[in-house]
Amino acid sequence: MNVDKGFLTIAFGKYYYYLAANLVMSYRYRVPKDKQLPFVIVTDVDNDKTALFDVVIVKKPSKAGFINKLNIAEYSPFEETIFIDADCLVYGDITSFFTSFEENGSPVSSFGGSADINRKVVKFFDLEKTKMLGLTYVPTFNAAVYYCKKPTGTEVLKTAVRFYNDPTDYGYLFHGDEPYVAIAMSYHGCKCASHLGSIGAIYYGSDIKIIKLDIVNGIDSVIVRGEEKDAPLFHWSTYRTHRPKYRYEVVRLRYAFEGKKLTCLVILKPFIYLKCWASVGILFMKAIIRSIKHKFSAMFRRAD
Repeated sequence: MNVDKGFLTIAFGKYYYYLAANLVMSYRYRVPKDKQLPFVIVTDVDNDKTALFDVVIVKKPSKAGFINKLNIAEYSPFEETIFIDADCLVYGDITSFFTSFEENGSPVSSFGGSADINRKVVKFFDLEKTKMLGLTYVPTFNAAVYYCKKPTGTEVLKTAVRFYNDPTDYGYLFHGDEPYVAIAMSYHGCKCASHLGSIGAIYYGSDIKIIKLDIVNGIDSVIVRGEEKDAPLFHWSTYRTHRPKYRYEVVRLRYAFEGKKLTCLVILKPFIYLKCWASVGILFMKAIIRSIKHKFSAMFRRAD
């Protein structure tokens, strides 16, 4: 194994253990063994979901969950690290990502583009306020994938932490790791790796229409802004991992990974979907009940 490069994910909490286990299983199944690089998990408890990872690093999580992503240089044992969100699944050979990022030449990067600072509003920012930093552009990306190359990448991410701790409003329109990393990247002259016709990772969003997802056969076909794309990585987003499409993909992956026949799943599919939608319904009802309790408690506080 090449110890200079590797993948890393973060999983704090029971549900994220489950997601991380699915991610690494898809990696082991879809990436040829002779191409596989070490895969590290950073977690708060070494548990039975971490068995397929090469290294388990136990750390106490930061108070704000997303901030843990800014610590990937500190967590990682590699010189070059690609962080992948636990709510992703691998559909092809993602080791090619290293080539994309190395050719890009930035010590911290992601898949995406950039926006000129003179635009009024862009993803993450009201740029009228961001201009006070004296930047000429801001990177735009989805943080399911980060690349970091030490030692310069460590300094870039330290700058992101500094902006996170700075109470000044630099036009943030989103509370997450992306805006702080975007500003730090621009501050250090880093750029996103362009997809250049092929696409590194597909993000499940409102502008995406799924044609076919078949993890067993490595098919990940969607329409993005009117153009058909395939990618070796699909980012589901955590709340969509509760939905039948994700759950069914995971069940098929587990059967295939364990060498079981997939034919019976055709019969079981309706039951998997039904169980999944029932779980979503329960989560929805719990959210409504919490909202009602919150409103009533606020009313009683005002009455007092």
